[in-house]
Amino acid sequence: MYCTACGSQNQDVSSYCFNCGKPLTSQRVGLPGMPVAPAAVEATQPAPSQSATAHQTDVELARLRAEHPDLVGVGGWLALFGIGLILTLPATILSIVFEFSEYSSIDPSGAALSAIGLSFAAFSTYTGVCLWKELPRALKLTRVLLIGMFSLAAAVLVVQLAVQLVAESSNTPDAIILIVIMLVLSIIPYSAWSIVWFLYFKKSKRVKATFGSNI
Repeated sequence: MYCTACGSQNQDVSSYCFNCGKPLTSQRVGLPGMPVAPAAVEATQPAPSQSATAHQTDVELARLRAEHPDLVGVGGWLALFGIGLILTLPATILSIVFEFSEYSSIDPSGAALSAIGLSFAAFSTYTGVCLWKELPRALKLTRVLLIGMFSLAAAVLVVQLAVQLVAESSNTPDAIILIVIMLVLSIIPYSAWSIVWFLYFKKSKRVKATFGSNI
């Protein structure tokens, strides 16, 4: 028979479980002579580690909100980020899109990146609206946006390097190196922006108090 406390299999003549020591005769479930399936036993047992972790998280969140009620809601740096998503970031992306539209005749990938940029600008605005409304999906959208922004900056750098090297192929090696350095420096702010805000959303107490967790 199986122990209903720990699920261990014991001999039918046993009165106590060899594993946990609980009585067996008084805990039989079902018809006489029918062993209790281990799966049924395990299904009735809670997951102590998961429930304890969830309870600890809820306690920490309640304590944070009680000690810092002023951090609940979109404000401070979080508000600044939300404004940037709706206004600043889309405007910056659109300016890059217009720049790439000039090179679409030279490099077909410029047109593709322009389309990606327009989609990214719309996604940024949508994420900002969800953030201001404090919707649960806002954190997931923010994570996707920051990772996508970093990836888009890297893609823009590659395309710009290719276009510039083709257009300036007659220049000296020193001139080409200077072009590469200038392009890298122009992309660094966008990459740094993504990294800084990602760390903010990962560590911010306001983000945790408002949305219940960090990214």
